[in-house]
Amino acid sequence: MTLTVELPASVEQRLRQRAAQVGHAPEAIIADLVREHFSAEATVPDALTEQETRWLKQAMEVPRPGVRERWRELDRLRRTDNLNPSQQAEMVTLYDEIESNHARRMEAAVELARRWQVSLDSIMDQLGLSPPGR
Repeated sequence: MTLTVELPASVEQRLRQRAAQVGHAPEAIIADLVREHFSAEATVPDALTEQETRWLKQAMEVPRPGVRERWRELDRLRRTDNLNPSQQAEMVTLYDEIESNHARRMEAAVELARRWQVSLDSIMDQLGLSPPGR
């Protein structure tokens, strides 16, 4: 396939410099980048093993209902200096729960990426995973 791509002059210059450094044609560098990008995309297989199913479920787990909302409410109080000591303790507990949940989700995502031989970023994008609080 032949494809014409318009690049800003600064990007073209960096591409040509890199190609000269590694001894390849600029077109070969671009082709390699495109191949890497698309081969790294995660696709959930049609049939999952039992272990993949467990990892997928774990990656999709969310904290119990209301946890994030309550943490955000307490965070608003904290930002206005209206958080009392018991609310601060509750906020820490909720944060620990949110972070622990996210760590379990990421652990499962790493296992899926390893199993499917794709990048972790690709798995995170496909499953809609993002750090807590976003």
